[in-house]
Amino acid sequence: MMKGSLVLTALIKVDSLLEKSMRWLTRPLLQLAGKSRLLGSEREEPEAAAEVPSPQGKSPTQADASIVGIEQPIHEGMSPTSSEQSAHKSTLEVPQGQLSTDRSAADSDHSARIPAVVRESYLYRLSGLSPYLAALTLCLVPFLTYKYLAVLFAAVILLTLVRGQWKEARHLLNNRYFIYISLFVLVVFLSSLFTYDRHESLSFFITNFLIGYTMMVVIFINFRQPAHFQWLKDGLVVSSLVLGLQGLYQFLHYDAINAQWINLEASASFMMRRIFTSFENPNSYAQYLVIVIALLTAFFFQEKNRGRKAIIGTVDLLLIVNLFLTFSRGGFLAIVVVALLLFLLYKQSFIVYSALAGVLTIPLWPEDLVRRFISIFSTSRQFYDASINYRQYAWLSGFDMIRDHFLAGIGTGQTTFLKFYGSYMINNVQVYHLHNTFMHYFVTCGIAAFLLLLILVVYNLKIFTRAARLAERHASSIQVAVLGGLACGMVGFFLTAISEDVFRMYRVYLTFWLYSGVMLAAMARPRLLQPEVAQVGVYPPPSGGISIHIQRLCDRLDKQRIPYNIYDIRKGDKDRNTIYVDESRINTRAVRYFFTASEDVIHIHLHSWTVRFLLSLLRLRGKKIIITVHSLRDEKSRDTRAKRLLIWLTGLLTHSFIAVTEDIKNGLRAYHIPARKIQVIPAFIPPVAEPAPLPSELVDFLRPGTLKIVSYAQDISYFAGEDIYGVTDCIRLAGKLEAEGRDYRFAFILNNLTDPHQLEAVEQLIRQEKAEEHFRIFLMDIDFYALLKEADVYIRANHHDGDSLAVREALYLGKQVLGSDAAPRPEGTFVFHTGDTDNLHHTLLQALNQKKPAQYADFSRQIIDRY
Repeated sequence: MMKGSLVLTALIKVDSLLEKSMRWLTRPLLQLAGKSRLLGSEREEPEAAAEVPSPQGKSPTQADASIVGIEQPIHEGMSPTSSEQSAHKSTLEVPQGQLSTDRSAADSDHSARIPAVVRESYLYRLSGLSPYLAALTLCLVPFLTYKYLAVLFAAVILLTLVRGQWKEARHLLNNRYFIYISLFVLVVFLSSLFTYDRHESLSFFITNFLIGYTMMVVIFINFRQPAHFQWLKDGLVVSSLVLGLQGLYQFLHYDAINAQWINLEASASFMMRRIFTSFENPNSYAQYLVIVIALLTAFFFQEKNRGRKAIIGTVDLLLIVNLFLTFSRGGFLAIVVVALLLFLLYKQSFIVYSALAGVLTIPLWPEDLVRRFISIFSTSRQFYDASINYRQYAWLSGFDMIRDHFLAGIGTGQTTFLKFYGSYMINNVQVYHLHNTFMHYFVTCGIAAFLLLLILVVYNLKIFTRAARLAERHASSIQVAVLGGLACGMVGFFLTAISEDVFRMYRVYLTFWLYSGVMLAAMARPRLLQPEVAQVGVYPPPSGGISIHIQRLCDRLDKQRIPYNIYDIRKGDKDRNTIYVDESRINTRAVRYFFTASEDVIHIHLHSWTVRFLLSLLRLRGKKIIITVHSLRDEKSRDTRAKRLLIWLTGLLTHSFIAVTEDIKNGLRAYHIPARKIQVIPAFIPPVAEPAPLPSELVDFLRPGTLKIVSYAQDISYFAGEDIYGVTDCIRLAGKLEAEGRDYRFAFILNNLTDPHQLEAVEQLIRQEKAEEHFRIFLMDIDFYALLKEADVYIRANHHDGDSLAVREALYLGKQVLGSDAAPRPEGTFVFHTGDTDNLHHTLLQALNQKKPAQYADFSRQIIDRY
């Protein structure tokens, strides 16, 4: 008991401190509005007969309203986007009047303008998480009270402010939907200034409009990547599952205290159990469900994975059941219209089947559900419903009020409304709002507010038509799902507004504002259809198989206008802006990158499984992880139980492995990586631009020869006593050619010599073979593709190898290619026994008597399709 009392006391103190903090946060705006009670109850007046009890329930606690819309920058650490790379951004079809301009060039120097003390702070490092915290806030709206939601709002705003990119909000001025919403908010604000009780009206405006409107802007700023929308998608599925189960539990364990929501006269034979979960009003719950069901249905059609699709569909059906259990007639009508729009968007042929199924299953509907639906249209006493009756009286009074206050309205605020409504009340039917959002704001704010609400409905239909056009080409895009789903949901939401005031219950109006921000973000991000890619590996110089592969892959990304960043573990004078990552600290940087990554696809080319695992954890943030395995050489020598576990975990998190050979695929399968995750795609990509010219000394050396042979190695190095790159094999081949008296030139390129003593030993072997005139080693970093163009034969003598880019380049150029049997070789390669100089010599003579092979294929398209 004593421990329980202490815990309870501690919780009360924490709650008290939290409430004091929120009062302090909201003090600036409340000083403008004056000290007054906040208006807007959580519980609507129940649908009873003419004598309606006054609304009861909790008033929302004051929330942080000192909000400034600012832009989130490209993150520090591993993910700043350079100004040069801004040219890579994609521009795609978006609705007219909406943002289609890329902002990366403007973003590139934001971090430099932030004070150093801020950039070095821990809070700044955490600020990259603000989009995910914003997505979490959206998912928690049905569960948290206004006070705790305000804490989340404050956290999102603080993290966004720390980033310092407030200019992002200016792009909203290009969006007509935002302009119409802003004008509506402005009209409500002016009505709050010129009203009977200004303090109460301004307080109402702050809590019901200004805070939500500002969060809409903040969400627009934060939702910048497909990963942010993916997090919202996953979080919404989880929160909807919890909410739907809560609704079923409430239906099965119904509390008789809530019988105020039951019309006893119309349902005397069956105590109709109207669920409302945390919304405290069945109609409010239905308004929320209409938006979320529309969005989940769009996600269902967009999802490709069958397992995820089944989960989303199950949760969606659960919420549809919840909607019917609210017995909200406005919700019934809205969901029918939403269903028609969604099927038009994705599956037009389903409309006929859905309508037919609906008609055929009418006999199976519960009698009370049928009565409830028919009562919308019937005037018969059999289907009499007091809630419709008293709404009709309220609307008649509303028409009289519109006639007398047509232009500017009576002003906002419940005190003001009740003061005027008393003069127009019919049959003593007391209401606290007109149960029609359009009419209520016509009465309180005038014709301008009414017209702007109608415009918002029409513009949502326009957004829907644009999303439908995008769906023809990008049906699996999350942008289409967000645009189409929310446009349909908003249309349904405004349909429910015909019978309720949707700006009264805080969970409902916050849902509207927050999801409006999501929709604005989707409209303003055309590049959501072209994900941003992080290439993690090595970029030339130095030149090598992997570095050249990344360089040419980036050339293809440029050509297709797909944005990317390059994270390079080697320093040097690069022809692109790369982000240097110190290889000795790469594990630490990978951990930091988890919090700062801004790209959507993480394409890893590095060999280290530790780094691969750390980067694959980014899947938890909604990133797509792709690993290209260029070789499994290291795995053969250091295969421990811990390493096998690390590879298995990496396989679980990674979306796709690209194995450059069939042998590498089999090697990955041995680590229990599913075959469905592994695609065999050779690494070869032909160059786009003309290669750089060769050094004159190399050209002069090759010119006299009638037979020009070339080979290449990173270094002279040994593994388990074997010459990895086969330098000595090539020298002994040169000795045999010398013995034949053949006129040849053999250029062997080393671009990263680390041990000069090894070079001395090799040069001594050249002298022993008497090949110093025709065989020469060049220490230089060149474009090897340019050298291959000048050569007749390329020899790949490696003792340990993978899918060689140079081999495929030579085949692509139509050269004769000799390759050791240390790895599978592409068709057209003359294969010799590894380390067997006699067999190498015989294979060379055989190749010289054969016709040159046809040019080779380009595999870049298959790689980019993985993105």
